[in-house]
Amino acid sequence: MLEDNQPLSEYVLEAIRAGQRIEALKRVRAETGLGLRDAKMLVDQEIALNHATNPHYQNPPKPTPLLAVILVVGVLTVVTCYILINLRLGDSPRSPDPEESSFLMR
Repeated sequence: MLEDNQPLSEYVLEAIRAGQRIEALKRVRAETGLGLRDAKMLVDQEIALNHATNPHYQNPPKPTPLLAVILVVGVLTVVTCYILINLRLGDSPRSPDPEESSFLMR
């Protein structure tokens, strides 16, 4: 049983830091034998105490998926190349060469 003002174990704190509230409740109950209501009060109290000093305590920021970043950069590169090629072709219009056309027709 957890005595008053006794800190939670590192095992429980690890689950809280990872944002796994239900797992933290299970760990508190297994370690202390407390009921669900009392275990929830302890976990919520720990979250509240540490959330004020570190907003990411319970909800760590999620990293941006690398694949999404690569995809966005790839699409932007293709679009930029397409625009530049069309601008370049638009600046110096070529008249069709009759010899070129006849070559293709053969």
